[in-house]
Amino acid sequence: MLFYYADGFKTWPMGIDGTNPTELPLHNQSRPFAFLSRDNKLVLYRLGHPDSPQTRDQLVSVPVEGEPPVFSFDLARGQS
Repeated sequence: MLFYYADGFKTWPMGIDGTNPTELPLHNQSRPFAFLSRDNKLVLYRLGHPDSPQTRDQLVSVPVEGEPPVFSFDLARGQS
């Protein structure tokens, strides 16, 4: 289960009963959503570029353990 904290788009995975919350360090998360893979090993989120607003946002898949991205792709311009 994921919980989103609206202040700064923090994402917290936890047990279905709310136990063991752990903050996921999702670099430059730009929208309040993230999706876990079925095996709970990967998380997909929207990455923004606040220092370079002309750069397109990306959908990025990273391991929950915080390793480098497994894959990413640019979003079409105008997607929100």
